[in-house]
This record gives sequence, C-alpha cells and structure tokens, in this order.
Amino acid sequence: VLAPAADVYETDEEFVVELEAPGYEEKELSVEISDHTLAIKGAHARTKDEKTKEFALHERVEREFERRFILPSEADMEHVKAAFTRGVLEVHAQKLQAAQPTKVMIANS
Repeated sequence: VLAPAADVYETDEEFVVELEAPGYEEKELSVEISDHTLAIKGAHARTKDEKTKEFALHERVEREFERRFILPSEADMEHVKAAFTRGVLEVHAQKLQAAQPTKVMIANS
C-alpha cells in the first residue's frame, strides 16, 4: 500500500506538515490529534469504472490511507490549523512560548 508523500519541517514560529493528497476532496480527509501525535486519514469510494478494471500496474495511492506524525513537545497542540489547497494538505502547529524564569522573593522568617 502506497502512502501519500509528506514533508515535515519547522520555522522560527511553527511546525508544519505538508501531505500530498491528489484526487481527494477536503471532505474525504480528516486530521486528528492525540497527545503530540498528528493522524491524517483519507478515504474515498471506488468508482464504477475502477471496479471493472484489471490493473497491469497500480501505483497510485489507495482509496484509504493513514499517516501519523509525532510533533515535538514545543508544538502548541491546542491551536493546530489545517488547510487543503490544490491537492496538498497543510497542518500548522505554532511553537509554544518558552517559559521565562520568574524571580521568587524570599520571605524573612
């Protein structure tokens, strides 16, 4: 089973997953997050024409796929955004702001 090609990269502000899903419509894709695991699934039904074909070679992505990506702990998993344009699904997770040290006053006893 072939899985769609993906690129995973980070910028100064965010982590990005780009997944190629040509032939899929937005409604056939789903993005789920559990802990820091990003799961992307796609599914579409066979056409009548495909059911009657006997393939000599079949390299295109199957009707269903699932890809999982583990994002770093610095990814803000509460505010993930996704967009699907021209057969490419982009998922963006902003980086969390690094915790700044806080000065603690010592009380006199």
